[in-house]
Amino acid sequence: MLLVGFSLARFQSGHLFAGRLGLALRPAINVLIPYFLIVAAYGVAWQAVPWASVTLTGNFGYAEPERHEMIPYLYWFIEAYAQILLAFALIFALPAARRLALARPFTFALGLLALAVAARLSLPHFIEIGGRQIFATYWVFHLCVFGWCAGFADGPAKRLVLMASAALVLGYLAFWEAIWIGTTIKYLTIFAALLALVYITRIRLPAQTARLVTLIATSAFPIYLLHRFVPELLMAPAAGILPAAAFHLVAIAGGVVAGIAANHALAGFRNLLGRHALERRLELALPIGSN
Repeated sequence: MLLVGFSLARFQSGHLFAGRLGLALRPAINVLIPYFLIVAAYGVAWQAVPWASVTLTGNFGYAEPERHEMIPYLYWFIEAYAQILLAFALIFALPAARRLALARPFTFALGLLALAVAARLSLPHFIEIGGRQIFATYWVFHLCVFGWCAGFADGPAKRLVLMASAALVLGYLAFWEAIWIGTTIKYLTIFAALLALVYITRIRLPAQTARLVTLIATSAFPIYLLHRFVPELLMAPAAGILPAAAFHLVAIAGGVVAGIAANHALAGFRNLLGRHALERRLELALPIGSN
């Protein structure tokens, strides 16, 4: 979620500030097409349409994978991602919001953060969906806005203000509201990630390590989509044979490999389509009767 907001600030804010909402939302296609292929695969396997996932609303807590109304909870992130993009589009559809954000982007970002934090702290008292509220947009939107703020924290004073705000909000969530140690670790990890986004602009790695990290990073989304297929489908016969530690290690490695392979195949398909389109344009550009 931090990276969603950070990426929006770095790569899409120009479109959002100018009101070019279609261009700002266009990158979502690369996320939603693979997601809907997963939804279709579950629909075929179940012989039922998981409508909550089709409408990208499964994270609202009203549907159950066990009843084939939505695909597994794992994919809540994509639903929240789509809803957050819609929220940004609605915000920047307002001319006044665009003018303020363009004139004072960091101030606007802090105001948006205040609203997001207020929603996070207040809405759970009025909307009761049980433990699945951690998947709801109002529960995670403030994390996205922290990332958005990081994209505009371009000076020492702004970075200090942002990190002080993060220490206050995430510290409260980690130590006061937290109900178990995992929650505390989660918010401390998020704080560390935000700190890295704000203060670390470059990480130097050995060439071989950099290539491996880049390969995994560029395949991160396919890995996320496919990694559970390895232990739950491909490795199911080995569940009672391998020791638990070995099973988990193989499952993790298999999930990473599956995602890298899928990303490689997808890149090859894109290149094939690109070459076909280029050849078609060249054919159309040739004069009639030429060889």
